[in-house]
Amino acid sequence: MPAAAWSAVWATPTSDWLAAERHLRLLHPLAELERRQQRTDDLERRLGEAMDRRLGSLRHRRDLACSRLHHMSPAHRLAGLGQRLANLEDRLRRLPTRLIALRREHLAGLAHALDALSPLGTLARGYAILRRSPTGEVIRDGAHVAKGDLIEARLGRGGFTARVESVQTREAPFAAKASSL
Repeated sequence: MPAAAWSAVWATPTSDWLAAERHLRLLHPLAELERRQQRTDDLERRLGEAMDRRLGSLRHRRDLACSRLHHMSPAHRLAGLGQRLANLEDRLRRLPTRLIALRREHLAGLAHALDALSPLGTLARGYAILRRSPTGEVIRDGAHVAKGDLIEARLGRGGFTARVESVQTREAPFAAKASSL
């Protein structure tokens, strides 16, 4: 076909194009079948992909719903409460031991404070407790004894009985210095 004829074909109205297309289809039915087969395959592929996407979305929604249902399940809640109960029971079993240890520490602190205030602590530091022998009255002042009195001395370890040979009623020099400060 000459070039002028082709340009005429291209310039024809749309209805001529349709007629030419119909004519080509009649001439090549296998080509039309292949084209339609290709179109069918393409549509089938797209349909499969769409179905896969939809099924994936539905599976995801199902999995989320199952997860929420599992967390709301009484069995799940009971398992959590059972674990909490086991923890509390364990704490309860350990509590008496802990309380005893705390009480022992407190008691040790009180015993230490008592030792610091106890007359026995004073005796252990080198002092003595003097008592009048027949009455057991504690002697706090040298003026309360006389020469020849029998006295008992209690020391940090042990004690003794003594007879008074002399009495000084005035303050000792180191006591006078301490009171002037």
